Amino acid sequence: MSMETLEQLSRRLHVGPRTLGSWAKRGELPGAIMVGGRWRVKSRIIDRWMLTVKKAIEYREPSSLPTREEISKWLDAPPKTELEREIKVKLKKRMAREEARLPRGR
Repeated sequence: MSMETLEQLSRRLHVGPRTLGSWAKRGELPGAIMVGGRWRVKSRIIDRWMLTVKKAIEYREPSSLPTREEISKWLDAPPKTELEREIKVKLKKRMAREEARLPRGR
């Protein structure tokens, strides 16, 4: 079975290796195992996981996408996991940057 390092996987997923290491340590990265003191991930399991995520994203109807208000409400709710907390922090920063770029109406 083919194995990848977190550095290799980070290039594929565009997620930092330290973030992937945190996910692996918390058991949130499928196919992750410790080999010789370093995390490795099983490529086939990651491929299936990525396909599942892609299908879930493609399945959503455009009309079912959350509104900005729904996203804000979700962001204000307490996170259920450490991964959700990290996602919320990054999304809040991104939304703040986008809002700063919008022209102000007067």
